[in-house]
Amino acid sequence: ANVACQGNESSLKNCSHSGGADCNSNNGAGVVCLDTLGYMISLKDGKAAHRGHVYIGNFPVCSDGWDLKDAMVTCRMLGYAGAEKSFEHDLDCEHELDSLMITDFGCSGIEHSLYTCPHVVNRTCVGGRAGVICFPAFTSNISLSYKFRAQPHGSGEGNVFFNNQPVCDDDWDN
Repeated sequence: ANVACQGNESSLKNCSHSGGADCNSNNGAGVVCLDTLGYMISLKDGKAAHRGHVYIGNFPVCSDGWDLKDAMVTCRMLGYAGAEKSFEHDLDCEHELDSLMITDFGCSGIEHSLYTCPHVVNRTCVGGRAGVICFPAFTSNISLSYKFRAQPHGSGEGNVFFNNQPVCDDDWDN
């Protein structure tokens, strides 16, 4: 079958296609898959630990579709409270133009990980390298003590602690 995808489909079944198998051994389709789940998120080329270009393993994240919501998820993954700013820089064409890039993230901003946000792995990047400036780390320690976890990824109820002291519910908004 001849298949024509636009790139935003969630499944090959959602692409337009014509029936009939007219392929021979010389024109069968192939794919290259990149498992991003096995790679660490890092910031590189920054002037401080809380800022820089976003990389998943050795692969740069392209700024196509990159926004503050994607940056917020990135910073939280790295242990920061959130993102102050997202930015982009031009690509080093000789170095990165021919490498695989991760692009078109579509985070809503509430995810715990970039890995759960929609994204694309390809060799096309119109913008540049995606970057973030995370809120710098504070010396205070904020933690959550769960009563129960409703989901394996961390949802549930619990008490909030600040520097190992419980936060009182006086004036606490729902």
